[in-house]
Amino acid sequence: MLFKTYMLYFITCLLLAILGTFYSKVFFSFLLLDLIDRSVILNNVIKAITANYKQLLMTAFMGLMLIYIYAVIGYLIMVPAFIPDGLDDPDEEGWKTICPSIWVCFLTILNQGLRQGGGIGEVLVQITYGEEAYTKRFFYDLLFFLLIIIICLNCIFGVIVDTFGELRDQKSQKGIFC
Repeated sequence: MLFKTYMLYFITCLLLAILGTFYSKVFFSFLLLDLIDRSVILNNVIKAITANYKQLLMTAFMGLMLIYIYAVIGYLIMVPAFIPDGLDDPDEEGWKTICPSIWVCFLTILNQGLRQGGGIGEVLVQITYGEEAYTKRFFYDLLFFLLIIIICLNCIFGVIVDTFGELRDQKSQKGIFC
């Protein structure tokens, strides 16, 4: 079994080298992934991510569901917040929202909301205290930050860090018995 796995691995490396030589030099960069196989430390990093992959996938799925809920709320209720700055009049030439559909709104929130340190509130139109929609926006931004950025992402990081601890404990137990 090990022989078949390494044979497949070497055939893949050969295929990447051939594609890099004759098709595009980009394929050569994938050969750097060989360092993962050769390094014990990098192997442990991959094990920490893949050992509890079901937990990581389910947590990510929960995060996607929450982001979808935010997209629906944004599309149906928070429409003025998704208008780019400087385009306040719907009759104005070139007026567009960054959420023309729930799907595009979902992709925008997923893309922009996770990449911003403070969540989706950094991308949306800034409003000040006293405006009509201030309270709705305050809770929309705050709950996104708390639920998605703080809780959901830290759950994913926690699973990975906990797996590192389990791998370290397993390694130390093997050292005791050897």
